[in-house]
Amino acid sequence: MSIERMDHPAVTLLHGHGIDLPAQAARVRMEWMAGRQGRAPVLIVVLLWARECTDVVRNVEHYLDALFADYRCTPETWSEAQAARQVLAALNLQLFHLRQAGRMTAQFNVGMLLLQAGHAQFLQAGAVGLLRYRDSQLHSLPGHDGLQLGMQAELALVQHSLPLNCGEMILLAPQPLFGVADLETLCNRFKAMQDAEQQTPESELQDLLQPLLNAPGAAALMLPQAGQSRAEDVAVAHWPAVAGATGQVLDGWTLLDECAFGPVGRVFN
Repeated sequence: MSIERMDHPAVTLLHGHGIDLPAQAARVRMEWMAGRQGRAPVLIVVLLWARECTDVVRNVEHYLDALFADYRCTPETWSEAQAARQVLAALNLQLFHLRQAGRMTAQFNVGMLLLQAGHAQFLQAGAVGLLRYRDSQLHSLPGHDGLQLGMQAELALVQHSLPLNCGEMILLAPQPLFGVADLETLCNRFKAMQDAEQQTPESELQDLLQPLLNAPGAAALMLPQAGQSRAEDVAVAHWPAVAGATGQVLDGWTLLDECAFGPVGRVFN
């Protein structure tokens, strides 16, 4: 188990995963993406948690790859939230067809957080929850167990919209972790860091996240910063469709075959 940290003028983010079980694992992945139609860059944070799944780590990482690849290939005219909803809907339908064919019995729970220009969109399907600490109080946006990806053809999605301010804390994790964690101690320690009015050492931030990673699951801790307006521009990546590309060498890479996810002719191994 390890905790990784990302610092940016807009946000400080720590994430890690806990214990992997033979049929249960979770992972967090994040990436800065270009904003659509001149809007500010967006930080996308995705937590995918699978249960009752064979080859669980490989499957979780594969579907995370697919989500980010599909997001890059959505039309530029779509809003960031619309693109996120559509890629989740596509994954949901894929998993539903696998379940209908008897090829999958796993439960996939997902939480996707989009942070952009001092605002956040939280999309959830299944038991992935969000905790928000602000004004010395803890606010919970819990997930809804039983509405996992692939359980029905239509995506059962809950979406929240919330403003972000410096001095807040956001915690993303599977909902069961919140049920066993000492959230009162977590809040008290974070408040003490705020009251100190100085840059928090990395070791103390890791100590906030550590208790949640002593169990199966994963978690991401986000601290919005005052420098949100200084978020660096992210170059827009244009990926043209390529016909008959298998075996070709592009930019030093040999294209072996097309991926099973993403638009045809755009995503390759």
